[in-house]
Amino acid sequence: MELDKKEVLFKEIDLLQACITRMANNSFEIKKWTVGLIAVLSGLIKTNSTLKEYVCLFLLIIIVFWGLDAYFLHIERRYRKKYNDVIWNRTHDNMENKFNLSPSGGNALKDYIKSFLSKTLFPFYGVLLLFVVIVWFV
Repeated sequence: MELDKKEVLFKEIDLLQACITRMANNSFEIKKWTVGLIAVLSGLIKTNSTLKEYVCLFLLIIIVFWGLDAYFLHIERRYRKKYNDVIWNRTHDNMENKFNLSPSGGNALKDYIKSFLSKTLFPFYGVLLLFVVIVWFV
């Protein structure tokens, strides 16, 4: 039994929206873990130790989690493009690649770098990096 075009469209966009939501949730969790780890490590530093001894660890945490967060944002953006493409294709009677959940292509490295330096990630992780740099030089 063949699904009609509206049912296909609605099911496909529901599936894509679930992928978008999952990527956004992953990004939020990464931010929580980043702040949590930095707060916990800052609190665990012995009173006779200086924060400078832990700068490399803080930098590693920030850079790794920033990269992961950028990855999830990058994939989310690709799914958003896929979402728009599916709507356009189905409303123009193009039924190719039904229920294909692979995110839309593009220049992966360039798009990843854009995500890494996005206006949502750069201020968040930039402030954390600024904190570490201030601690390093003070």
